[in-house]
Amino acid sequence: MNNNKVRIKLCEQARAEHSKSCRQFAHVFHKPKTICVCPEFYNLPQSFQVGILLHEIGHLGFGPEENHTENEADRIAFYLSGVQVFRRRYAGMNRLETVRREDIGTAKDFLRQYISDRPIYA
Repeated sequence: MNNNKVRIKLCEQARAEHSKSCRQFAHVFHKPKTICVCPEFYNLPQSFQVGILLHEIGHLGFGPEENHTENEADRIAFYLSGVQVFRRRYAGMNRLETVRREDIGTAKDFLRQYISDRPIYA
C-alpha cells in the first residue's frame, strides 16, 4: 500500500451519510484510493480523526470484494500500524473509532506513510 498512497477527500456522499447517521464520518471504495470524509470529520478531536482513518485503512487492507466486519477492519489497522483502534462514546455517538491519546503521534506517523502528501488535518 505504501506505493499507492491514498487521499483524503471531502465527499458529498459522506456528508449525506453523516446526515442520516451522526456517527458516519468516512467511507472507502466510493472513489479509487480515497478515504472520503464529511466536513464534520474535521471538528472531531484528533484521537477520533486518527482512529477513523486507521479504521478506513483497515477496510482498504481487505479490498472492496472481500466480506469483512468492522472489527476485522480494526484488526487489520492494528496489524499494519501497531496502534489499537478502540470504540468509545463521544458527543452522544456510540462506538466511534478512536485511539489512546499516547498513541496519536505513532498513528499520525503511520498515516503519513499511507496518505498522500496533502495535509491529514484541516
